Amino acid sequence: MNLFVYGSLQFPAVMARVTGKRHAFLNARLHDHQRYVVNSQTYPGLVSEPGAVVEGMLYLDIAATDWPLLDAFESEYERVGVDVLTPQGMLPAQTYRYLDRR
Repeated sequence: MNLFVYGSLQFPAVMARVTGKRHAFLNARLHDHQRYVVNSQTYPGLVSEPGAVVEGMLYLDIAATDWPLLDAFESEYERVGVDVLTPQGMLPAQTYRYLDRR
């Protein structure tokens, strides 16, 4: 499965630190979502918002063993399935949506 990222995981060094691996990636765009700064934090949160678009990256072929590590890193988020637009067309992915819409 692929992973769409829009915040700190866009830095390959951060992704490698979380998973212990380097992953291939593509530029990607997620429609009907918006990225906001989380109050009093330096990282963003993603929420569903019709008509909005979020630019990010799509990491390809995330191993099953990486998902528990990513879930722990993104503990304030829920992992959801989405479709993202890439130079190769639409691809399925997982992403982390922020739990607290405030």
